[in-house]
Amino acid sequence: ALVPALRGCPVEAHWAGLRPASPAGVPCIGEHPRVRGLFVNTGQHRNGMLLAPACARLLADLLLGREAVVAPRAYAPGAAAAGRPEPIRCDG
Repeated sequence: ALVPALRGCPVEAHWAGLRPASPAGVPCIGEHPRVRGLFVNTGQHRNGMLLAPACARLLADLLLGREAVVAPRAYAPGAAAAGRPEPIRCDG
């Protein structure tokens, strides 16, 4: 045990701190392909804080109908699905 004195203490809560990522590792930003008017900004994984300003700017441009400062097509929902990585193998 890391802290032997706590060995008999019950766990009251736990948190995994999951960081959503797309299969291709590229953020998903834009209007949902099947739900008109629903915009998403997710999939930044461990770079969420770093990418937040740029992702928010792209989302704002899309929401306001402005010309985007970056090409939004690469980040469109569904675009990253085609880039699914190979499954991780654990058998050698």
